[in-house]
Parts: sequence; C-alpha cells; structure tokens
Amino acid sequence: MSQALSLRIPADDEGLPAKPARTSTPVLLRRLSILVAVAAGMLALVGTAAVVLTRNTVDSVGHRTVPAIIDSQKIHQALADADRSAANDFLSGGVEVGGPRQQYQRDIGLVTSELEQAAEHNSVGSEGSAVLQRVSAKVTEYTGLVETARAYNRVGYPVGATYLRTASRLMHDPKTGILVDVDALDRLNNQNLGRENGQMWAAAGALAGFYLVALGMLAMLMYTQGFLRERFRRRRNPRVIAATVLLVLLAGGLAVQAAVTYVNVEQAQLHAFGRLHGLWQARSLALDANGNESLSLISRGAGTAFDEAFKAETKQLVDKPLTDAMIEAAASGNVGFKGLLADELRGASFPGERDAAVKALRAFQQFLQIDQVVRNKSATDREGAVTLALGSGPGQLGAAFADMDTWLGEAIGIVQEHYDAAIATAGPSLALDAGVPLTAAVIAVLVFWGLSQRRAEYRA
Repeated sequence: MSQALSLRIPADDEGLPAKPARTSTPVLLRRLSILVAVAAGMLALVGTAAVVLTRNTVDSVGHRTVPAIIDSQKIHQALADADRSAANDFLSGGVEVGGPRQQYQRDIGLVTSELEQAAEHNSVGSEGSAVLQRVSAKVTEYTGLVETARAYNRVGYPVGATYLRTASRLMHDPKTGILVDVDALDRLNNQNLGRENGQMWAAAGALAGFYLVALGMLAMLMYTQGFLRERFRRRRNPRVIAATVLLVLLAGGLAVQAAVTYVNVEQAQLHAFGRLHGLWQARSLALDANGNESLSLISRGAGTAFDEAFKAETKQLVDKPLTDAMIEAAASGNVGFKGLLADELRGASFPGERDAAVKALRAFQQFLQIDQVVRNKSATDREGAVTLALGSGPGQLGAAFADMDTWLGEAIGIVQEHYDAAIATAGPSLALDAGVPLTAAVIAVLVFWGLSQRRAEYRA
C-alpha cells in the first residue's frame, strides 16, 4: 500500500514530443543580417546585369547595326548617282554641263569612303565582309567600263554607248548587279537588327528579376522593422528605415531609366528608323530614274528597257499620276496614293519633316511633267531634249531633280537628327554601373549596423 502511494503521478504532457527550444533573439538578428546581405548581393548582380545588357543592346543597335544599314543605303545612293552622272556626262558629249563629270568623280570617291565606313560598322561578320569585297571589285570594273565609254565618246565612236550600257547593266542587273549586292548587305544588317532587338527581352528579363528580388528584400526589411518593434519595444530603427528608403529609391530610379529607355528606343526604332530607311530608298530610286532617262536618250529610240525601269522606279515613289489637289490633300494629312513618298508623308511627325516631304513631292511632280516634255521632244528635237534634260535652269529637268533631291536630303537630315538624339538618351548612364551595387552594399551595411546594436544589448 505504501509502495503504491509512493508511485509518482505522471505529468499531463509526459510521453509527448518535447517542444523545440525558442531561437534566441541574437541568433534571429544575425540570420536577418545574413539574409539581407545575400539579397543585397543578388540585387546588385541582377540590377547591374539589367543595366549592362540594356546599354550594350542600345549601343550595338544605335552605333553599329543601324549605322551599317544606313551605310548600305548611302552606298546605294552614291552608286546610283554615279551611274546617273556618268550617263549625263556621256549625254553631254563630255562637255561640262552642270558638272556631271565632277559629280561622277565625287560619287565614286564617296563610294570608296562609304565602303570603308561599312567595313568598320560591319556587324554580320564574314558574310558582310565578303559582300563588301565583291562590291569593291565590281565598282573597280564599273569605273573601267565608264572610262572606256567616255574615251570613245569624246572621239565620236558609237561603241562608247555600248560600253556605257554594259557598265549600267553591271550596276543594275537584277541578279548579279552591284546594287543587288548592296541591297543584300542591307538585308543582312536588317536581319541582324531583328536579332539585336530581341536581346532587349533579355534585358527586360533581368530587370524583372531585379524587381522580384527587390520586392522580396522590401518584405524582409518590413519584417525586420516589425520584429524589432515587437522584441525591443522600439517604434522604429532609423538605419533599417534608411535601408528601406534606399531600396525604394533604387527601384524607382531603375524604373525611371527603364521608362526613358523604352520611350526613346520606341521613338528611334519604331518611328525614326523606318522613315529614315524609306527616305534613303526614295532618294536612290529618284537617282536611278534620272539616270535611266539619260540612258534612254543615249539609246536613241532603243531604250525600252531604260524606259520601263524609269516607270517602275517612279511608281515605287508614287503609284499614280499626281495632281495639285492630291498634293494639297497630302500636305493636310490626307494621302490618297501609295509609295515611299506616301509612307513618309503618313509617318512624318518631327518639326519640319512634313514640310520637306511635301516640297519633295511637288518637285517630283514637276520632274515627271518635264520628263514627259523631254520624251516628246526627243522624237523630233533630240538636241533640245538633251538640253532640257541636263539643264539646271527654271523649267528644266536638272533643276526639278535637284529640288527633289535637296528636299529629300532635308527630310533625311531631320529624321537622322531625331534618331541620333533618341539613341543618345536611351542608353543607361555609366553611373548606374557603380550606383546599383554601391546602393545595394549600403543597404546591407545599414541593416547590419542597425541590428548589431540590438545584438550588443544582449552581450552587455
């Protein structure tokens, strides 16, 4: 009986699993410091990656690939003008009428320098280099044919016209011509531009990663502030609050930069570049058309191929006969025709751009009107037709063409200026390369400093 009474009565929780020991406050503070430091490191890494990827893509697109595309258009334009000037020089009999010979020489010199520039901007590797070498070799062959044609023409040998037609075929042949190679280079660079534009998605992905880390870090800092308030009965920890403010400022700064980049890249790529490319094409087509008219006159009634090329080229500029009413409507924004000039008028948005495009359109209308007079006159008065075609006075074809070329050049300059300004603004500042990791490091230090003071209270 006494033994029974001496038995210990078991406690209510005996036999149940032991409760885990509560983690001490100093340990929790140390863990929070480590977690914030790790998050800050991730923030610095992902944020810097987003900045660097964005800048590299903007620089590559704006300072290499797009300039390479424009280089190919400049080469096309200079070659087309050289062919036009060679035809005009031949048509004048070698006499310097308005300087076609000097213009031809300037064009060939420009082609040489533009080929060198294109080699520097080449962003498509060996394939682009091979095209440039092929163009250079064909240009050498072309200039030899032109010089031979000019030499025969100056002494009155009809065979000179044959050499000139051969040179023009070398320039314009739809399969093996020089301009076909130049256009192939343009396509290669445009394909590369598409790939590089796709790289912006990688930068956007890195930026999204930055904000995921920033949100996690913000939640961590808010938890830390709440933990300190609960354990230490303090309403706020100034250093943790300062770290939180810095985090918000960093995220806001990158958001502003991302918005600036997006707006300017959209302005440059979706608006300015397309119009810039179209204007260069329009200018080259106008030069080709003018050259084909001269070649038609040189052919003395056997220039059907040149006449057809002239029609095709002018139709790419404007697809139907122009009237004054159509031009007035286009100036007001109601473009009732198609073609490269129509595309420019529909898209024109920069100050002075629409005015330049309308003036180019009026000059084009006059060019076509005088062209018809030249063609009618050539049947009965070839010398008069030649004078009208080469003349640079009022009512002559040379003057109308010069006006059109001038205003197209004016529009190109306006659009190029806005493109360059947008690209210059789009790229993130170099200061962000150091600013992002430095800010992340300061956040980690502030949190460590703020929490270390609380840990010190326990050691005391």
